[in-house]
Amino acid sequence: MIEKLIGSASIDGEFAVLRIHRDNIHSLRVAMQPIRQGETTSRSTQNVRDQFDKALAKVQGRPK
Repeated sequence: MIEKLIGSASIDGEFAVLRIHRDNIHSLRVAMQPIRQGETTSRSTQNVRDQFDKALAKVQGRPK
């Protein structure tokens, strides 16, 4: 299980920068695969998706 997927989330000019440890790249790629209607996901996969969403929301809420 991934305790903390995103190392940091920041804004660099016009870019959102999410730092992800290289050991977590595969887990993120798996979690970002499309989920078809009716399919279930593991808690671990949902945790990765939630952390990624939270990091994006964090940087989206920062002023330009």
